[in-house]
Amino acid sequence: MNFVRTFLFIVVFYVCGCANSAIGHMQSGITFYQQKQYKGALEQFDRAVQIDSDMPEIYFHRGNLYCDWEKQYDKAIADYNKAVALKPDYLQVYINRANIYKLQAKYDEAIADYNKAVALKPDYILLYTNRANIYKLQSKYDEAIRDYETILQLDANNARAYYNMALIYKEYYNKKHDIKELNQVKVYVNKALDRDPENADFYRTRAELYSLEKDYTKAIDDYNKIMQLNSQDYRALMDRGIAYFQLNDYTNAYIDFNECIAHGFQDPQIEVYRKKIIHSKKN
Repeated sequence: MNFVRTFLFIVVFYVCGCANSAIGHMQSGITFYQQKQYKGALEQFDRAVQIDSDMPEIYFHRGNLYCDWEKQYDKAIADYNKAVALKPDYLQVYINRANIYKLQAKYDEAIADYNKAVALKPDYILLYTNRANIYKLQSKYDEAIRDYETILQLDANNARAYYNMALIYKEYYNKKHDIKELNQVKVYVNKALDRDPENADFYRTRAELYSLEKDYTKAIDDYNKIMQLNSQDYRALMDRGIAYFQLNDYTNAYIDFNECIAHGFQDPQIEVYRKKIIHSKKN
């Protein structure tokens, strides 16, 4: 009997001790945070810091709280700074802090954090994707391409990386109007489609390329594939109507434009082309 009482006392003492420890308060804070009870979460994290100010995980979780609770980014960054000061290899802190810097348009700071994250985990594809996205915001397309090439070294079947490279070469084409850049767009879009043949965005980009080349029949084929994937993609329907118009197939063009209108899809181009068709019939 005495053994049972002693055991129960130890269990109760242990539970109470954990509940009042830094870890216990941190875990309670995480629970409150997950339930979106932010005020209660902050109280728990603050208590945890009072008990143990050298635990980086507390600052990490409180930083996440500040980020989600009324976007208190400066406070979040301050906590992330403390976390990595205590634990320099804290990967997720660098990622989260970089995301805030990106939201604040502090792109150089975000890149610096992703560089640290990549050094810690060089086989983590998401890091290269996120860093490339920031490079694109800075119009540093060559750097972005290098990150996508690294992704493809890690995963040769990454369709999205091929597609993102296609979009960069499309930006190059828009600036230089060099046919070489346009060909590169097509190469990478085709590689993306080889690996993900059910992606409407990939077909749309290729259809736009065909339209630039005035190969409207192939453009229509791609718009048809988009419509097969999503029969309610009325932008694809409108674009197909424009392609029909360019082929002087006014009947099918008019049908597509009218169907867009019937489904409530509005775009100024529809009325422009409908008027052109009506005018051509009068003449």
